[in-house]
Amino acid sequence: MEMPNQKNVDHELEAAQPEVVALEKALKAAMVLTGTAREIDFGREVPAFEINAGAVEPEFEKLYSYLFYFENIGYSN
Repeated sequence: MEMPNQKNVDHELEAAQPEVVALEKALKAAMVLTGTAREIDFGREVPAFEINAGAVEPEFEKLYSYLFYFENIGYSN
């Protein structure tokens, strides 16, 4: 049951789903293992990854253009 003041944003998340999935795939493909890091809460060692921002920039640009294009449609005169 949905709360009366709670905004349902399911339709907003589905609008850019293909673009977000493409960005996620690009980020995962660009991840490079660089060693380990220590987790703050429990002190255990976890893998540390780096991502070359230049390698995924085209996917970010596609997502930005998609989001801003649709955002501006409603405001055109």
